[in-house]
Parts: sequence; structure tokens; C-alpha cells
Amino acid sequence: MAGVEKNNLTIIDSFIKTIWVHSYESEIKKLSDLYEKAKNEQWNASTDVDWSIDVDLEKMALTSFLPPLLFQEVWNELDQKKRIELATAEVSWIMSQILHGEQGALLVASQLIPSAPMYDEKITAATQVMDEARHVEVFHRYLTTKMNKEFPITPHLEILMKNILSEPRWYFKFVGMQILVEGLAMGIFGTLEKFAEEPLGTQIVRYVMKDEARHVAFGVIALKEHINQIPEKEKKELIEFAYEGCVHLKNRIKDHTMVWEDVGLPKNKMQEILERSPIFHDFLTLMFSRVVPNLKKLDLIPDYMRPHYEKLDIMKFENFEA
Repeated sequence: MAGVEKNNLTIIDSFIKTIWVHSYESEIKKLSDLYEKAKNEQWNASTDVDWSIDVDLEKMALTSFLPPLLFQEVWNELDQKKRIELATAEVSWIMSQILHGEQGALLVASQLIPSAPMYDEKITAATQVMDEARHVEVFHRYLTTKMNKEFPITPHLEILMKNILSEPRWYFKFVGMQILVEGLAMGIFGTLEKFAEEPLGTQIVRYVMKDEARHVAFGVIALKEHINQIPEKEKKELIEFAYEGCVHLKNRIKDHTMVWEDVGLPKNKMQEILERSPIFHDFLTLMFSRVVPNLKKLDLIPDYMRPHYEKLDIMKFENFEA
């Protein structure tokens, strides 16, 4: 993994082969259909989202049932000012991590266009680049115009994104982005859609979820075409890469340290409370019930890796319908 921090930039060395195909006939019917679906479902973040909706941070903090469920007993101990600070910081942190992840997805999707070996995969990846650009736009606008607070990327998400971006092999990028990171995104968006009550954020999430569902399908369809052709040594490396990615996903969602420091609450106590909350467990289910079945479907969880996944406590999701 290579990543150099410089002047508010991260420079990542990424060496990928460019494959120029000379046949323009569709070879994967499911991807051809997905490409058509992607074209038909394009939306404009500037005009289709109702930006006139005001985000009432006080109402979001004090009348929603989400913060009491998320922060449980500590919520009743806080005064009104602290409740607003905590709820606002948590939402800003979530949206900030989505924003950083979406830019990572934009960069990876752009790498898939030259490196994917088939025409159907290249043009489908091209639609994903536009999707991801729109997602970066919409979440940045939400954070800067409605929340007025933005957090830096968490260490585990940054490591995962750097690993994916610096990996030269295209099928590692498909697993890292389309299965792992998009599975994370679907877990976050599914949780927000289920529990959040803020109208503008909910509207945005519903638009984005349609795109993300296509991206996961894209990864599964493309990988199924090639997974059995990967050399055995590289297949083992891909299996390890997928597992390490799941470790980072599990650790990333537990790392709310920035929120606790921003609000001035005890880190260890708050982390324990968060991890006991029903919403946290709903989120784990919504995320890993997509990730684990898809990894299993792609034969990336062989028997010798099962104990490692069981130690992460995520094999219980293996038979979910992804």
C-alpha cells in the first residue's frame, strides 16, 4: 500500500494495466441489462433533490427516536444543549464518512474502466463513475449547507480505500469496492432509511441506494464471470484480501472516537453504549448480510477461512439472501 500525505492530498501509487478491447458485442446479458438500467435511473443532484427543505438540527436531536435508541442511558443524563451537540456530531460523522467513501468509490470506479477485461464491464463501470461523482456532490452539499460540520476520514476506512486503490489487479478492486465498500454503504443507507426521520437526508439516501444496489450487482455478476479463471496463488491472496477488508469494515464502524472527542464525552463509556444499541446491531446485519453471502457465492470463504470469519462473528449472515 502506498499513500503519501501532502498539502491536504493523499498521493497513492497505483499501477494498473489498461486493457483495450476490440470487440463491441455484448457478452454478458445481465451486465448489458444493468447498463441500460443505469442509464434510465440517472438523477441530477442539483434539480431532483429538494434543497429547499430546511434541516432543523434541534428537532432532529430532540424529537427523533433515533438518538435515544443509539445512545441509550447516557441520553437521559444530558441536558438539551449537549443532546443537540451529540446528535448533530453523530449525523455529521456518518455523512462525512459516506462522503469520503464515495470519493474513494469514484476513484476506484474510474480505475475499473481501463482495467476490466470485457466491454460490458467497461461501459457499466463508466455509469458507476457518474453515479459516484453525483454521490460526492450530494453529500458534500448536504454537509456544507445543512450540517456545517465535516469530520476527517476514519483510519480503518482510509486504510481499506488505500489498499483497494493501490492494488494493481482489477478483480481485487471489484471485491474491495463492489462487495465490501458498497456492502458497507448499503448497510449505512439501509439503517438511515429505516430509522432516520430528517426529510432531506432520507430523500438523498433513497436516491443513492438505487445506485448502490446496481453497483453491488455489477461486482457480483462481473466476478462470477472470472472467479474460476484466477490462478490458485492469486485466488488465495484474494481470499485473504477479502477477509482483511471485513476486519477493517468491522473496526471502522466501531471507531466513533472523533464524535466523542468533539462533544467531550468519555470515549470508552460511549463506545460501549453504542455497541450495545439495537441500531448498531441492525446496521451490522444490514451490512454483513450483503457482504458475507456475496463472498460465499463467489467462493471467497473456503473452509479454512471460516474460523477467522466466525471470530469476527459474521458467519451467522452467510445464508442471508444478499
